Amino acid sequence: MVISLCLAVIFLGLVVLVFLNKKQHLKKGELLKKALLFWLAITLAWILYLIFYHIPLLKDNAEFVSINGFLLFLFYYLNKSYKWLDKVLFQRLFALWLVLICLFIVGSSINDQRQAGVDFWSIFQTGADEPKEDQKEAKKKKLIKQKATDLKERWQATLKNYPDTNVDIALYSKADDHTYKLTHQPQDNPFYTASIIKVSILAQILHLEQTKQLTVSDEERTLMQSMIEQSDNEATTYLLTNKLDGYNGTAPLFKALKMRHSAPDLTAWGTSTTTATDQITLLNEIFFSNNFLNKENTAYIENLMGNIESDQNWGISAISDESQLKNGWLQYNEAGWIVNSIGHVIIAGKEYTMAVLTNNNTTQAEGQQLIEQLSKDVQKVVK
Repeated sequence: MVISLCLAVIFLGLVVLVFLNKKQHLKKGELLKKALLFWLAITLAWILYLIFYHIPLLKDNAEFVSINGFLLFLFYYLNKSYKWLDKVLFQRLFALWLVLICLFIVGSSINDQRQAGVDFWSIFQTGADEPKEDQKEAKKKKLIKQKATDLKERWQATLKNYPDTNVDIALYSKADDHTYKLTHQPQDNPFYTASIIKVSILAQILHLEQTKQLTVSDEERTLMQSMIEQSDNEATTYLLTNKLDGYNGTAPLFKALKMRHSAPDLTAWGTSTTTATDQITLLNEIFFSNNFLNKENTAYIENLMGNIESDQNWGISAISDESQLKNGWLQYNEAGWIVNSIGHVIIAGKEYTMAVLTNNNTTQAEGQQLIEQLSKDVQKVVK
């Protein structure tokens, strides 16, 4: 196929060269005239055959096209001898011949490409015939990229007013299946959990219960409720030491969920360390999955996080009336005020999990204000 098309192009190229070079010519001869008439007859017979019998079957016509290219070359020289093209009839025949050869070339290429499972016309297009799924995916990626840029710009603009505050923020969009994130860490402090570690503690206890590795009494279930809804520290310490492996009790959960940047503090659970993306991993297991926990247990956690005491209902919940959250706050040595907010929000009918970790705040109120401003930046972009 390729060789035949190349021959056709070469022969047609010769014709063009001859037209451009008026000095080239062939001697007059009846032999050339007879050869031309013979191939004209074959051409006509072949065209009639295609029209009346096998017009869709053009895949083997390239060789024939090559011959016609050669005949055009002869046609020109015979015209120099017999001046056929001075007659209107032969001028029209010549034009028709050119059109037919072009059609045969295109037809041959189309059919060969289709036989190979390739859309020939796609070589002339710029993506119009791409599968709709590919177009949709490309559009989605473009929107995600733009959204990421917008969020980053807004977050950075907000953080200019908090130059000394460490911030780690992550937002997961269920619709986009993408996590948007930003870390601003001018001070060399890790991100401590404070009371948001209580969600990890609760998840690990419920996992062990559903896998029959421990039992939970009604009194202990009341403590779990207080730990989340009232952020009860005494209940937290009791559950860690009596239901889990002490302050190291969240380590198995971090390992199971591949929260590689989270680690328990063996001396004080509030200064365990984590990252915003690790917290998104945990939140997604609770709100969008049932792998680590069954539906009953995820629903239980969601319910507790949706009934936080009113004086603790700040942070990411500032941007949605439909939210479940757990906040954490702690004044800790060189880290200043640690203020965190994690949870699940619904904005314009779409679900998001969000984690904002901050430290080196001058006051708790300043940390809360910062988290709520970063959350409002999200609302402006995704609404």
